[in-house]
Amino acid sequence: MSVELAKAKLTVEEAREGLRIMRLFVDMGVPPERHADLVGLCRKIAEPAFVEASLELAKIEKKAGIGYEEMVPRARRLAQELHSKDVKLKGLQANLTSADMLLAE
Repeated sequence: MSVELAKAKLTVEEAREGLRIMRLFVDMGVPPERHADLVGLCRKIAEPAFVEASLELAKIEKKAGIGYEEMVPRARRLAQELHSKDVKLKGLQANLTSADMLLAE
């Protein structure tokens, strides 16, 4: 184990602290494969824009009358629908351009 710590350039105390943090994450219900996501979130929370985004989300939740849990699946579905319709629109525009070219001949 000491060889592994040396390779990782960690002291025993740093390894203990890392283990303590990992246990806290697990106790909070965050599985190990999501730990990096949680660390990334913590970094975002430190950014000034995070507070503004949180306030905006709260405003949208209040206006829409739905919470985050319901809003996210809806937003994902709407984003997929928008993408699908955008692809269809581009296809129709291409057809119109082709038709215009044929008529111009």
